[in-house]
Amino acid sequence: MMTNRQVKILQLLMDNSYSGAELAHLLNASRRTIIRDIATIDYWLEKEKIGNIDTSQKYKLQVNNHYQLETFIQELQLKQYRVLYYLLVYPALSNDDIAAKTLLPKKNIDEIIYYLNQKYNYLFMIRKKVGKGVYLSLTTQDRIDLLASLLFSFTRLQKEIPRASYVSKKFRLKNAKLTQLLKRRSTLESQQQLELQLLSWQLCWTHDSIQYSLTEYFEEKNLRIQKAAQLNLVKILVRINQGYRVKIDEHACAQMLIQHLKRTISFPNYFDETVTEPLKALKASYPFSFELAEELAQGLQDYLKILYIDSQYIGLYIVNAQHLASQSVHAVMYEERHSISNINEMLLKEQVKNLILHVVHSVAELNNCVKKYPITLLLVDKMQLVKVADVNTTYIFNGILDHTDLVKIKNIVDTALIRAEIKNVFNEHDFFYLNNDVNFNFTLQNALKILSTQHLITAKQANAILKREAAGNQLIIGHLSVPHIKATIDEPFRLFYFRLDNAIILNKVKVYGILIVLVNSQASEYTQLFAYLYGQLKHAVPEVLATFRNLNRALLMAP
Repeated sequence: MMTNRQVKILQLLMDNSYSGAELAHLLNASRRTIIRDIATIDYWLEKEKIGNIDTSQKYKLQVNNHYQLETFIQELQLKQYRVLYYLLVYPALSNDDIAAKTLLPKKNIDEIIYYLNQKYNYLFMIRKKVGKGVYLSLTTQDRIDLLASLLFSFTRLQKEIPRASYVSKKFRLKNAKLTQLLKRRSTLESQQQLELQLLSWQLCWTHDSIQYSLTEYFEEKNLRIQKAAQLNLVKILVRINQGYRVKIDEHACAQMLIQHLKRTISFPNYFDETVTEPLKALKASYPFSFELAEELAQGLQDYLKILYIDSQYIGLYIVNAQHLASQSVHAVMYEERHSISNINEMLLKEQVKNLILHVVHSVAELNNCVKKYPITLLLVDKMQLVKVADVNTTYIFNGILDHTDLVKIKNIVDTALIRAEIKNVFNEHDFFYLNNDVNFNFTLQNALKILSTQHLITAKQANAILKREAAGNQLIIGHLSVPHIKATIDEPFRLFYFRLDNAIILNKVKVYGILIVLVNSQASEYTQLFAYLYGQLKHAVPEVLATFRNLNRALLMAP
């Protein structure tokens, strides 16, 4: 069995290449120790025919069998968290008891306990006492929450629990007060999370690690939630922010944070490690926001008596509050995991302009959102796609959005913006019929004269278009000439179309129409306009270019 440090090295190398010095710094170990660990890992990889470590420059992991490696890592994690599971369920256990339940050697158990204490020292400490054995010192509330969170993150552990351990519906219905308390949970947690809390209470109650009744457990939660709701968080934010001077919308930020606190109290997610890497870049970009978040999180934790509030999530909301600018495309993201949705929300607001994003975590929320807003995009996590099969999904993603996802979503948003603007600026008054000359330049001059005479463009703009064309900046899309300039206009762009009575040969291509385009020099978000026009019109036949109705349909139709 590998040591925890060796497993950590393996996990790091799965994501990136590192030098020995970098690994030594990250793992707080000597360079010599890292070299020995690399040799052990490399030997194991080759023995299992999974891959090897290239040591020619930095340490680089080369994998032949990704599935086998992922399975190995998951199984190691499960061994570690199985030990924690039993220590949460039972008030105390001897090393022999743990070995019998987990089928692990005692030496490995001691190593796992050391690892858990190092990694989660902010949540708990596993202690040993003569006559008592190995135990966790926790309050009832924290023990149940930790166990529920553990089962939520490691679903394979759930499969090992006998069905008899689950709290029956009959038991719940007998207690009217409990039934009423459970009804209040639906807005803050999923049904699965609720069931896991019921199961965790049942497991701890059965093995005498708690004396709290189920009703008392949920009553205590509700008291903390009420306390969070009554916080004057705007005042607290303003006071703490005096030392950091982060420009945020305090009211919007406070509203988001109150909801986050309620969800954290309702079902804390202590074992979700998916946020660590994506947040590194954000922390580097917004250091003061995350420093503010750390101070705020500690104060809230003390006031609300919560075991742990992750300041990283607080930092995400603070950064979100820095980006509440005017936006124009409504999108819904369906993601049941709050940790993933928080990161994706931040990534989208960072990378995609003009986007009003509504994040929903249940089908009911999605249905309400679709009724309430003019939704252009629906982004759905692949894992939850089956739950929204009846809704037209625009984009399917898998967990945390990567660079490719963000580029594709940005293109979808740009396309939606362009289509919306075409509807606004291009109408029948912008469609002209022109008895053209055989010479293209004379024909273009006549078209521009019509526009300037009707005060649709200025003489300066007309001259700028002619100069660009004369300089060889000619764009032809299919059978369409597209003269264009950047200009000072109120709209993001303007379109004027001239249907030619007779085709003109331009650069050896038959041209049946001229589409004159003026782009606002300040509207950087419309840089994809010409790519969009090319995609819509590259195969347009003369009949499409002959009438306003046909051309307009071609410009607006979905690909």
